[in-house]
Amino acid sequence: MLSHEELLERFTAPPAEKFPQTRRHAVEPISGTGHDRFEFTLRALTNSPRPTAG
Repeated sequence: MLSHEELLERFTAPPAEKFPQTRRHAVEPISGTGHDRFEFTLRALTNSPRPTAG
């Protein structure tokens, strides 16, 4: 299993000119708890917006 730092390095390694969105949003998929990352992935796969509080 990769550490948080190793994952961040991998997401920010590609050239910014070719992968601006990957570099810009590198922290989002690897931050939070396991459940947070799972929900992020499901939203990304289904293209759903973040849930609203309430």
